[in-house]
Amino acid sequence: TFTRPVTGVSLKIGSGQSAGQTIALTAKTDSGKVVDTETILLRSDEMEIVSLTSTKRNIKRVMITLPEGSNACAFIIDDISTTP
Repeated sequence: TFTRPVTGVSLKIGSGQSAGQTIALTAKTDSGKVVDTETILLRSDEMEIVSLTSTKRNIKRVMITLPEGSNACAFIIDDISTTP
């Protein structure tokens, strides 16, 4: 959750233990409306850069979930940055 709404969020994500599994990242407004979503395949050889964006300054939170069938149990998130 962000103190103030933003127009973009960027982060790196990866996993050695759960490489090959999928993970979903969803940007939402303060009221819970979905603004953007990305589903990625976790890699062990390097961190994946994920960017979530909006045409308005309305991203208030980013949710991380496991899509159906994913068994990802451990992952690392690093270098989180926002665009005002």
